[in-house]
Amino acid sequence: MLSACGQTPAPPVNPLFGQRLWVDPQSPVARAAEALRAAGRTTDADALRPISSQPVATWLTHDDPAPLAKRVVDAAEVEGALAVLVLYHRPHRDCGNYSAGGSPDAAAYARWIATVADAIGSRRVVVILEPNTVPQLLSGDCATAVEEMYAMLAGAVERLAANERTLIYLDAGTTTHSIVPLLSGLKDLTVVTNDFLIVGSLFRDPTIAVIHTGGNVDPSAGCAQGLLAAETVSRLNIDTYFISTAGWSIAKGVSSPSSDKALLKEAVLAASTRSVLVADSTKYGASSMVKVFGLDRLDLVITDSGLPRETADDLRQLGVDLELAPFP
Repeated sequence: MLSACGQTPAPPVNPLFGQRLWVDPQSPVARAAEALRAAGRTTDADALRPISSQPVATWLTHDDPAPLAKRVVDAAEVEGALAVLVLYHRPHRDCGNYSAGGSPDAAAYARWIATVADAIGSRRVVVILEPNTVPQLLSGDCATAVEEMYAMLAGAVERLAANERTLIYLDAGTTTHSIVPLLSGLKDLTVVTNDFLIVGSLFRDPTIAVIHTGGNVDPSAGCAQGLLAAETVSRLNIDTYFISTAGWSIAKGVSSPSSDKALLKEAVLAASTRSVLVADSTKYGASSMVKVFGLDRLDLVITDSGLPRETADDLRQLGVDLELAPFP
């Protein structure tokens, strides 16, 4: 079907696209397979592998959900995967039918939700909230106060969302260090960096959490690099990557003076939802020893108005957004 302007509408963005869902090694099927194997029934245990190797949601249905929620989220975080939790404990659950139970009242439910939210912390998870509640309310068959139930669900969403933090990565470099003063006072922000100067500038800010990548230290640049740093980054889900570089161009992309620095940059890009190159126009056309990635893999370039117009047009042709600051 064509839109009014003659183009096929873009498909909706799937927030789970490219995400690896966590597989619970202690799931009921996995435990059953272990029991069969221990009993010498290897063939039967192997038959369960196609099921036990698939990710499934973890249902939180009991009065004390924190231990199970924390175990699942902790384990998923270690593996760099995404846990799926189903929260199912509202008052008058399932309208008192087969899955009856849940919290005794709205206040108890709010406390239950807070317990789950505290166990999750700032980790990313998929939360399915009270899966059959809205259909039952719409059907009119459930003897419960509809407006109160909607208010409880809205409160649950608000409490769960309050834990969400924005995670950004600042490359080592003077250009990205100039971003640091703009971050002061921002709430719910975590900054990841390999730059020791950036860490020193941020660690006293009470509103910002700071993570340093670790890794091999380059004293001349005041930063870390290499495989250890890349492994740290690979376990994170970064929202926005602010990239610095000594040289950039359409022909040679973003480049780096060493393979260790290039390795880390590539790892950060792979872990990031959005990538932003911050580089002045005087660096355009320069290049270093190692090409890290092409400019077509960027979402946005922030540079100055000294960039030639034809170069700006070429960047936009690549599908890269461009923001130009006044040339100093």
